[in-house]
Amino acid sequence: MNMIRGRVTDTEVTFDEYSHHALTQELRTLTPGDYWFGIRPSHIALVPANDDDLEMSMEVALSEISGSETFMHVENSHFEMVMQLMGVHQYHTGAPVKVYLPIHKLFVFDNVEQLVHTYTIPDSGSDCLMAEIQLKALAHSYSDTPTGPEDYAIRQLDHVWHQGGAYALLGPSGCGKSTMLNIISGLIQPSEGDVLFDGKRVNELSPRDRNIAQVFQFPVVYDSMTVYENLAFPLKNNKVSASKIKTRVLEIAQVLEIEDKLYKKAKNLTADEKQKVSMGRGLVREDVSAILFDEPLTVIDPQLKWKLRRKLKQIHEQFDITMVYVTHDQLEASTFADKIAVMYGGQIVQFGTPTELFEAPNHTFVGYFIGSPGMNIVEVERCSGGVVFGSTVLPLVPWQVDILQRMKSDNVKIGIRPEFIEISPIPSDDTYEAQVLDVEDLGTYKNVTVQLGEQEMKVRQNEEFEADIGSQIYLSFPKQWLMLYVDEFLVQEQH
Repeated sequence: MNMIRGRVTDTEVTFDEYSHHALTQELRTLTPGDYWFGIRPSHIALVPANDDDLEMSMEVALSEISGSETFMHVENSHFEMVMQLMGVHQYHTGAPVKVYLPIHKLFVFDNVEQLVHTYTIPDSGSDCLMAEIQLKALAHSYSDTPTGPEDYAIRQLDHVWHQGGAYALLGPSGCGKSTMLNIISGLIQPSEGDVLFDGKRVNELSPRDRNIAQVFQFPVVYDSMTVYENLAFPLKNNKVSASKIKTRVLEIAQVLEIEDKLYKKAKNLTADEKQKVSMGRGLVREDVSAILFDEPLTVIDPQLKWKLRRKLKQIHEQFDITMVYVTHDQLEASTFADKIAVMYGGQIVQFGTPTELFEAPNHTFVGYFIGSPGMNIVEVERCSGGVVFGSTVLPLVPWQVDILQRMKSDNVKIGIRPEFIEISPIPSDDTYEAQVLDVEDLGTYKNVTVQLGEQEMKVRQNEEFEADIGSQIYLSFPKQWLMLYVDEFLVQEQH
């Protein structure tokens, strides 16, 4: 974070003899005096995003290009700052530049470096600018007379998407992902329950009134318009001034690296360029509080997908906007999102980080769906001190045994990731004899299919592993990675 010295008076905040700004409503709570003001590198811009952005005259001290980003060091006689800019920007050392600081995104620290003020999202004047999206007792059926759970595309659930997060909604086709996204955006009204934006019920509001942008599987652009006209269209509809439209369109084009395409007709663009324009139409509106992506990379060539995923991640970090990304691809979900909601059968069966989903799947479907290969899931029965399948007895830790004894269901399974099963060429007290059925060499690792009793299992080994088909090996199951499931859900230790 950049730190600059400033002074607050009764009427304004001053940084040097040329840079001052009238006190905003939020800053009026500060006692007059000297403060340190913090601003993130990604929040400083070369063009103003708002009419009240603070303008500073600087010189370029150093410009570093890193991939698709530029880190520019700027200075004047009073301050030094680092800017993080999307795209490639080439400036000579000593070149004069104007930089713009959004006053509402300043952090304020007192003289002992204690935070006394943090920025909030500015009010756009709409009743619907949100801090979070909450789904409350939400359910939806496409049937007019649903008679049971099987008639619901989304079964009753509660969920919260917090402001500013990068989220993924992951699951197979038909699990309810797109239905949920369309309910959030307002394209579908839910059969039951409420959609709340910042605590306000919005079920009856139109998509336009919700301040949400949605990017679909197939790019939504006007082929007869230029790229510039496509990006400007939402702003023109909102009666934004021509000068502000030009500034904002150029900024978004720069972020998406399509500046050289601005005056091309959209019909002449490639599929990935059209999808960038489609994303830009959502980003260009400053009153948008969330962007919903419905499998946006479906039509993109595989070699370009990783570039667009990275670009989306960078855009999220720069604009601090809530993003919900629907996909059936676990790689897309884990590389984009901070947290992933896994849907199955119309329910969110787990919401967590990619690591949490991998190491402790809350549902057998999550274990199977996440990972390649997926978790080994085995039906078992209770026995003294543990569980059994066929003639194989697996001891459980005491707390698992205790909880299992108190549960009445006979739908009991154990699960363990292929990565966590250990193979030994020789037997020991805690190993199980198995037979090698297949070894699949994938270059950097090998997937080994083994048979333990009547049960086939997958084991992942490094590229140096060697075993003949039909040979005997010995498996062990570390207890910290052996998961117990009852009625498909993970049994967890109670504290």
